[in-house]
Amino acid sequence: MIKTYLKKQSHVCKRAMPCLLLALFFAASTGPSPVIAATGKNVSFQWQSNPTSENVVGYKLYYGKNSRFYVSGNQKPSFKYEYCVDFTERTRCSGANYSNCEDLGPAKLYCENLYTQTPKCTLKNIYGNNYFALTAYNNNMESGFTHELKMINAVSLSAVYEILLD
Repeated sequence: MIKTYLKKQSHVCKRAMPCLLLALFFAASTGPSPVIAATGKNVSFQWQSNPTSENVVGYKLYYGKNSRFYVSGNQKPSFKYEYCVDFTERTRCSGANYSNCEDLGPAKLYCENLYTQTPKCTLKNIYGNNYFALTAYNNNMESGFTHELKMINAVSLSAVYEILLD
């Protein structure tokens, strides 16, 4: 089973549990999720890839203008983000069951070292406030969402979060 969850970066990363690092900008949040801000209109994600034994073949970024949580912190039933970006397939999908897909060229998505231990992807031309969550997938299943991150374009504080995939 592949699971994902968000945790503040620590200096300990157990080898048996792969680490997914996100370099994101954030500010203090009063809601259920951390608040982040991108540099300009681009959002970059960098992580340590999963061990080969987990057979992970890709990572997906889900995002949209709405949170999957109510202000109370409870999850909304049947919630669906507006977009799903598959870093491996280089596509962004929307609509019912994410069936309306477009190919993302270098002007919209730039990935470095995608098949190494420290891949990095930058999603370009993202405007306004957005909520993000990541998943990992293999040929059999997709993980649950990471903790949700909120992007606010006007904030300039920085931090690194670690997403552990097990």
